[in-house]
Amino acid sequence: AVYFIDGEPVFAESNAEGETLEAAVIGSGLITAEQASTLSSALVPGQTFALALVEEVNLDEGKLLSVLRANSRNICLNLFALTAGPYRFEHGEGHVEGYPRFPQNPIELIATGLRRFVTPDVLASRLRLFMGRYVVRTEKFDRFRLHLASSNAEQGWLDAVDGSRTLRGLAALNAANQREFLAFISVLRAADMIDFLDDPRITAERSPSKRPLTEFADALPINVSPSEFLEDDTELESRIEEITARLSGGITYAQLLDVEE
Repeated sequence: AVYFIDGEPVFAESNAEGETLEAAVIGSGLITAEQASTLSSALVPGQTFALALVEEVNLDEGKLLSVLRANSRNICLNLFALTAGPYRFEHGEGHVEGYPRFPQNPIELIATGLRRFVTPDVLASRLRLFMGRYVVRTEKFDRFRLHLASSNAEQGWLDAVDGSRTLRGLAALNAANQREFLAFISVLRAADMIDFLDDPRITAERSPSKRPLTEFADALPINVSPSEFLEDDTELESRIEEITARLSGGITYAQLLDVEE
């Protein structure tokens, strides 16, 4: 499971072998495999492995957060190795509550993930159908470029993508490193920084083959008014006053909601 806020992955968890928190903590050398096994078998209802590490093993919270950060990134990168499988999106801010947040650069993740798990030859081969088309910048090119970790040579390749040359023409300019160049172009395409058109275009725009952004805005669900669920504003105000009074009287949120702390 990968949790996103405003398009950025902020946390990830997995029960796949080698990606669990137990495996990450053992791999970091903070506890042994035997300690992890004993700790897992002794968990009480409602107690997480992370909480047990702090409470039972007295593991420093800062070290635990460092492991969680590294493991979240590792899980996100390993997703690029998957070639098939079902998935689903679930919307709602409640999904990230209770988890630490480690915002990650999605553009850097795309570039690193593809380079780590897909060979340059395969990345380059994905562009065969576009060799005669012009490589143009999308509206995201300049903004995403700031978040793309690239070498000096790749910075030169980015500058060369000005919308006036076909992919074949650009590849000819970089004949000495053609495979690496085409692999880099494939990464830019995956990050939606470039597109391929039949005609040149020197401006950075949203491509005509993609839905206008205004259509996405129009498709957003309209917020439902509380009045559709309450008889009138007086009832809502009364409930708010009641809750505020109970909280002011010393009741905790857990007691208010009748749930465990």
